[in-house]
Amino acid sequence: KILSFIIRILFARCLSVEAMHYYTLITPTLMLALTLSQLSFPLALSKLVAKYHDHPLILKVNRHLLYLLNGLIIIILLISAPFIANLLHQKHLTLLIYTMIPILPLTSISATLKSRLSGLQSHRHAAFSQIPEEVIRILFLFLAYPYLKHINDIHAAACALLSISISE
Repeated sequence: KILSFIIRILFARCLSVEAMHYYTLITPTLMLALTLSQLSFPLALSKLVAKYHDHPLILKVNRHLLYLLNGLIIIILLISAPFIANLLHQKHLTLLIYTMIPILPLTSISATLKSRLSGLQSHRHAAFSQIPEEVIRILFLFLAYPYLKHINDIHAAACALLSISISE
């Protein structure tokens, strides 16, 4: 939680007001896409792993369902990105919608692995796996900070979204 707080402070310092505005505008769309791309499969996987002691068929079926679901959501986002940006009254948000597409499968895989660990009652490993994600995201922001001041606002917001993909 502390590392997430540090990341929010870095975002506020690195991004201009307009770039932060774009990032804030696209965040609800990202959260909706993440919710649709996972559909509580990680929670169900955790319960099934705990009940059936990590049966390989459970992981295989879950993996295939998530790949199918993510593929479908990605295709929908690719097709409807200009329409979604138009709904938000910001046509240049199309780039940010395209930038958030790699986040979906990466977070699905990460959530699947963490839920498997939770199902195996290995909560410590699941919790500690978030620390490298946040550290990598902080390092990416420190490395990108000098460049974020010199690029336009939409690309700076895209870099902020890209930091999520890199940290996953």
